[in-house]
Amino acid sequence: MAAVREAHATPLHEVVDVPSKWPFVILMIASILRAWAVFAAITYLPMYLVSQGYSLVMASTALTLMLLTGVAGQVAGGHISDRVGRKEFMVFALAGAVPLFYLFFATSGILQLVILLCFGFCLWSTFAVAVAMSHELLPGNVGLASGVMLGLAIGFGGLGVAVNGMIADTYSLAAAIGTIPLPIIGAVILMALLPYPWKTLGKSWGHQARN
Repeated sequence: MAAVREAHATPLHEVVDVPSKWPFVILMIASILRAWAVFAAITYLPMYLVSQGYSLVMASTALTLMLLTGVAGQVAGGHISDRVGRKEFMVFALAGAVPLFYLFFATSGILQLVILLCFGFCLWSTFAVAVAMSHELLPGNVGLASGVMLGLAIGFGGLGVAVNGMIADTYSLAAAIGTIPLPIIGAVILMALLPYPWKTLGKSWGHQARN
C-alpha cells in the first residue's frame, strides 16, 4: 500500500495547472450582449409589427412562433456544434442573425414573418452552446458556470433593454429597434477573439499550413 501511495503522490514542487478565468469572462460578456439583443427583440419587434398594421393577436402569434423556433434552434444548435465546433457555430450563428434582422425590415407579408423566425432560430440557437462552452472553460466549477450563464448573464442582458427604452423615449421606436444588432455584433467579435479552439476551421488551417 505504501508503494501505491508513493506512486500516485503529487510532488510538492509540482504546480497544479489552473485554467485561466479570462476566457470564461469573455464568454460571459458575449452572452450578456446576446441576451440584451434577445430581450430587446422580444420587447420591441411586436410593437413594430403593430405599427406596420398587424393586429395585436398576429404580432403576439409571430413572437410566440419566433420563441418556439428559438427553442428548436437550441436543440439543433447543440447537435450542429458537436459536429462543426462550438466556436464556429457561435460565431456564424450570431453573425447570421444580423443580416436576417435587416432583411426583416426590408420585406413584408409572409416572407417577413419567415425571416423573423430564421432570426430567432439563429439568435436563440447559441444559448445552449454557450452554456456547454462555459462548462468546458470552468471544468472544476460547473455549478458556478451554469449559475452565471443562466442567471447573471441573462439578468444583466435584460437590464440592457432599458437602454433601448431610453433611446425610444429620446428619439423614436425605430431608433431603439435599429440598435438591436449592435450587441449582437459585439458578441460576434468577442466570440471570434475568445481563447477557445476552433474545430473545423482549426483542422482546415492546420492542413493548409502542412501543405
